Amino acid sequence: MRYIGSKQNLLDFLGRHIRSAMSKKDNLLFADLFSGTTAVSKHFKKLGYRIVSNDYMTFSYVLQQAYILTNAPPDFESTPYSQYVKVLDFFNTLKPVKGFFYKNYCYEGTHNKPFSRNYFSGPNAMKIDAILHQLKTWKEDGITIDCEDAVLRASLIEAVNNVSNISGTFGAFLKKDDPRKFNTLQLQPINFIPSDKEHKCFNQDIKDIIEKVEGDVLYLDPPYNQRQYPPYYHILETISLGDEPDIYGKTGRRPYKEKLSPFCVRTKAAAAFENIIEKTPIDKIFLSYNTEGILSVPELQNLLLNYGSVKIFTREYRRYKSNGNGSGDKKVQEVLLYVNRRR
Repeated sequence: MRYIGSKQNLLDFLGRHIRSAMSKKDNLLFADLFSGTTAVSKHFKKLGYRIVSNDYMTFSYVLQQAYILTNAPPDFESTPYSQYVKVLDFFNTLKPVKGFFYKNYCYEGTHNKPFSRNYFSGPNAMKIDAILHQLKTWKEDGITIDCEDAVLRASLIEAVNNVSNISGTFGAFLKKDDPRKFNTLQLQPINFIPSDKEHKCFNQDIKDIIEKVEGDVLYLDPPYNQRQYPPYYHILETISLGDEPDIYGKTGRRPYKEKLSPFCVRTKAAAAFENIIEKTPIDKIFLSYNTEGILSVPELQNLLLNYGSVKIFTREYRRYKSNGNGSGDKKVQEVLLYVNRRR
């Protein structure tokens, strides 16, 4: 999945250093409280850890429920199909609907409106509408339980990424059609991670749960630049919430002022970090950042030294690229700061 700050290509680097600081005892608890696409949580779940994941973005919570909370395909007992793959077949053959997505996010449905938008082909927008309508109906009628609904929405989120006319995020659509736009949207089975452990997932602002989450290690992967995440993933939020918000502007964003992150604001980021480090009951803390962050690495190091010893690990990688002008070719350093708290 295309995502700002994705750690998918850094899992070996992160996993090696984080595991080296953890004890060898069984049943270790890994807390990932900026979970995003769940890449890091999934990595540690595969390694046998108990996971507590969290993110304030609803689409992340859907992915958490599907990949972290759920260990095997749900039964779908109340549906006429009772098997995950058969349920997917049913959704893939639904009659297209000209609903919210068709009317707002494809050229065919918006070309005669004040803002013409081109996120999806008309047929794919109608498929999204049909799937969302069926998900809503099943949920309201009690046919699906929470984990089943989340698994199906996660399948839709993954499928939407394969047919979106975007360069990397949903902050804007491309002026010229990307070939992916003409792929046929198809729900595919997601890859469940078997586990005999109990995992927990949350959809909250980290400041509201940081004092309550215990664990053996805390992993933090906050936003590191001025880009607020909600406007870049508004399409996925709408899919996850299943609503029809009052959208605005050329790109059809949903309102997001209530979800502004202090980590994206130069004058607020340091205080936000201090609040987390002060309040967490977890002693071993790993913080992912990079050399293009709104706080410099020395600034972060000095801040963290107030709470304990600090080690820094670095890895060079190619910067995330969400535009088509070549400016994303610069290499930057991923920085992993390890704080061993004094008490």
